[in-house]
Amino acid sequence: MILRIYLLVEGVIDRTVATIATKKKQKYHDELKLELQGAQYPLAISKVDKQLSDEDYFDLPDYQQIAEDNANLSMVLMPRKKRGLYKAMKICQRRNKDRNKLLEDRKSKLEESHKS
Repeated sequence: MILRIYLLVEGVIDRTVATIATKKKQKYHDELKLELQGAQYPLAISKVDKQLSDEDYFDLPDYQQIAEDNANLSMVLMPRKKRGLYKAMKICQRRNKDRNKLLEDRKSKLEESHKS
């Protein structure tokens, strides 16, 4: 199951890299066309960059959302018993992390008060 999720994420990343490479290649061809037309080089770059920046913003996947989707997918595929154990484990980890943070805060306050 982990391998399946890994392959899914790897496929999304490969597709994203291919899309970016295609856009860079298109940008290069657009720059060449603009240079052949006699446009100034900095002006040509700014026009092409402006077009790509608007397109890239919407085309690139949100990696955090992909990770959350994969986590939800793995939760859905788990049997009920394992899913319950997993949720209990995550709750325990969160409690421990919160407790450790609280203790560290108390320790830092005590150290500050002893230094004063």
